[in-house]
Amino acid sequence: MTKHTKGEWVLDDRFIRCNGKIIANAWFTADPEDLEDRLEGESWLDMRHRTEPQRELITKTEPNANAKLIAAAPDLLKALTSAYHALLILVDINGDVGYPELIKQCTESIKKATK
Repeated sequence: MTKHTKGEWVLDDRFIRCNGKIIANAWFTADPEDLEDRLEGESWLDMRHRTEPQRELITKTEPNANAKLIAAAPDLLKALTSAYHALLILVDINGDVGYPELIKQCTESIKKATK
């Protein structure tokens, strides 16, 4: 079905590990220096204070959330596949119960993750 690394994926600092090995790196590549443009008459210190929330977001918050999502991917795929099979059984037992779009979304998502 899929060729991803089998086992539990764990976010460890800035790496995603499985069975003690690094399988993906979660380093963020955007340059916070892009937020270093000062407004007219603004001091460097004022600019740093003004842009702190944006720098925090692009250097810590967002990359950490992305890494957690990536680390959860195998579990999410397994849960989606199970739910998809349960939905197909429900449709088989009860006939078309109005879930063709959901079945299509499941099929496309599983295919996207495994092909």
